[in-house]
Amino acid sequence: MTSASTPTEKQVDQVGAPVTADAVRAGPSTREPLARQVIDGRYRVVDTLGTGSLGTVYLCDEVPGGRRVALKVFRRDCAKDDEFMDRLRRQVKRAMSVQENRPTILAVSDCGRTADGNAYLATEYLQGRTLTDIIRRGGPLEIQRALRLACQIAGALDAIHDRGFVHKDVRADNIIIVAAGDEEAAKLKGFEVAGLRETPLVGHLVRAGVIPSNPEYATPEEIEGDQVTARTDIYAFGVLLY
Repeated sequence: MTSASTPTEKQVDQVGAPVTADAVRAGPSTREPLARQVIDGRYRVVDTLGTGSLGTVYLCDEVPGGRRVALKVFRRDCAKDDEFMDRLRRQVKRAMSVQENRPTILAVSDCGRTADGNAYLATEYLQGRTLTDIIRRGGPLEIQRALRLACQIAGALDAIHDRGFVHKDVRADNIIIVAAGDEEAAKLKGFEVAGLRETPLVGHLVRAGVIPSNPEYATPEEIEGDQVTARTDIYAFGVLLY
């Protein structure tokens, strides 16, 4: 079974927002610069969940209604990049169209700008652990458990590919394992920001080492700079299974 985040162990990877693998932990002493502020008139900040190379993730209550969401506020330079913002809006629409009746895909609800012009992305808030963390702490999964979770991930990828899209970032850091009654379920995240790495801004950050490149999941065609396809995701899925 998975365990929920505790006040003394809150990892950016544990929330349903697009954060990178080099995210740092945010403990109870973390200073919250946006505490109690309402972002874009809709999201009241409750706490900081963590910070990664592309921005900071906040736990928010949606106004009105009080539904808990994870809000990723991107680096300031991202909002200044027109191509980044255009791709983000397009990808959010794609993610919202794919996630219908697909509980294994991270639910995305909104994107926009904060009062000071920063870009943000709103997703469902998940309490769980990344597959990376589970394997790092407990070692290889028992075969039946691995197959059960793999089937859920494959179903999420199938839904994405059926719509003619490619995830482009299938890896263990983008799999969140959450409690589902007496069982557990896998949630695939990362599709909501697919393609952002192809923008000049993010590409520069990857080359500079600010954002990890995750070469262990890369196909030969990716390394050579060729166009990615659904087969790219299938290759990465095979690496994930291994």
